[in-house]
Amino acid sequence: MKLTSPSSLLCAFFGLCLLSLPAQAAGVHYDVYLLGGQSNMDGRADARTQEWESPGRGNFLNAANSAAYSKEHPDVTIYAANSLAGTWKNQWLSLKPGFGSGSDLINGYYKFGPELAFGRKMADATPGHNVALIKYSVSGTSLRDHWNPDIPGTQYTTFKTTVAAALAALTARGDTCAVRGMIWMQGEADSKFPTSTADYEAQLKNFIGRLRLDLALPNMPFVIGEIFTDTYIFRSQIRAAQLNTSNTYPYAGFATSAGLVCYDVNTHFDADSQITLGERFAEAMVTILQQNAYMLWKSRHFSVEELADSNISGDGRDPNGNALSNLLEYVLNGVPKGLSQGPEYLPAPSVDPESNRLRLAFTRSTDCSDVTLTIQAADSPAGPWTDLGRSVNGAAFTLLAEGANLTETGTGILRDTTVSDLVSITDPLHQKRFMRMQVTQ
Repeated sequence: MKLTSPSSLLCAFFGLCLLSLPAQAAGVHYDVYLLGGQSNMDGRADARTQEWESPGRGNFLNAANSAAYSKEHPDVTIYAANSLAGTWKNQWLSLKPGFGSGSDLINGYYKFGPELAFGRKMADATPGHNVALIKYSVSGTSLRDHWNPDIPGTQYTTFKTTVAAALAALTARGDTCAVRGMIWMQGEADSKFPTSTADYEAQLKNFIGRLRLDLALPNMPFVIGEIFTDTYIFRSQIRAAQLNTSNTYPYAGFATSAGLVCYDVNTHFDADSQITLGERFAEAMVTILQQNAYMLWKSRHFSVEELADSNISGDGRDPNGNALSNLLEYVLNGVPKGLSQGPEYLPAPSVDPESNRLRLAFTRSTDCSDVTLTIQAADSPAGPWTDLGRSVNGAAFTLLAEGANLTETGTGILRDTTVSDLVSITDPLHQKRFMRMQVTQ
């Protein structure tokens, strides 16, 4: 979809538009991911290496995984409220082995679930973002009876209470946060009985929908982990329901258990398989985030009612009246509502004193993985327009016109970009020059 004014921004060489930013928050901003389920989310994998392995019990890390994961990851933080040692429970700590069921922190037996690899891979896949995990899981719990949002006092209620407490603890210390998604590893308990198997898909969709509603996150990405096959006769039906839900429910993903290994009788994943599972959860989550980046950005800034009203959340609308449409706010790392918020300057034209060429400077977000940003120049607002430079899906800008120039600096998710015209404003053949930024999806 090609967007024209007001979603294209036009600047002439004789005008400047300034836009002030509100004061920056002092704390850290976290992307929060929720983790829920039963024993395979709890995790019983052992962080020790295979030299500890006793005959018939393959539940220890191989050398490569041990080197990568059996250590602290200080750039990822976790708040766990599952069945783990009490001294690590219900507080924000650095991610490391030990947040799994059966950990013995005194004797150095550190158990873990998929959180270890999931948190590491999410941090690696989203540079410039601070990753925080909230984990609550209870072994042996079913979706139909224990996680059912329609039954008061269930694990669903405790899960929401845990999430609220964890988020409150973050903000109490001066940080900010936004829930970005959830991963779910559950279903073995429901596979024991025909009644809970028969309506598992309906129960799972109800769970996802209710949680999104209760968290006021209508499009929250939700990745479903596939349970292991065999053991109970209804496992295949649960697996089919999980896969179908991921294929038919919006903003849902799937982490397959294909090729994973259990250390017991076909139920609980061993250490290396928990690493692989966590990596698959992260891969599925990143796919949803990247393929739906703009819609998810709007979901974080607009209410359900506002999302349904195109006069407020439409791409070309400007609800805070700061001369940036919603789509341009997205590209320029702005905020579409409230006081005049956005980059410190609107994309600002100036003249390069050395070359006498018009140039356009702006700050953009590399998180925009579903749009193309093009800088163009012309002698008249009516065109024809010449493409000077372009960024596709948040990637680095590339020059498209000989004679034009660009610079781009920055780390994390922000890039300070300047694109210069290919002709001088003193050229008698080009007495007036105009530049514009155009965003397409």
